[in-house]
Amino acid sequence: MVTIIAPEASLTEGEPLNLGIRAEPAPRTDLTVAVTITYGDCALQQSALSVTIPAGDSRTMLAVPTAGAAGCTVTAAITAGEGYRAATAADASVSVPVTAVTVQPEAPPTVVTIAADQLTVVEGDDLSFTLTAAPPPASDLTV
Repeated sequence: MVTIIAPEASLTEGEPLNLGIRAEPAPRTDLTVAVTITYGDCALQQSALSVTIPAGDSRTMLAVPTAGAAGCTVTAAITAGEGYRAATAADASVSVPVTAVTVQPEAPPTVVTIAADQLTVVEGDDLSFTLTAAPPPASDLTV
């Protein structure tokens, strides 16, 4: 009996969808499990992947690429094969939505201007200036 799980409830485009593939009981010989990947609501084509669970081991991982799958739901389903079957229909497939990578727009450069606070000053008096930064910098700015 083979099951498939997706530890992530959702992920960002470009991150791999890491799937757990588990066989109970552990196979006596290497067991190759076929998995069909579909990208719902996307132009990406269905693909077939396979993963081998080593003899005596009960689980392995499968990384599914998600590049170009923004806004899609990636579905991985165990495909019937020799020497195994899905434990139940619910255990035979998983679906995970993929969100788009959020690109932060580049902030405009900060421009610093200087202006005298008074037009004239008497010798010996203080002269003051005002510095203005626009737009305000995101962190301390040394001028």
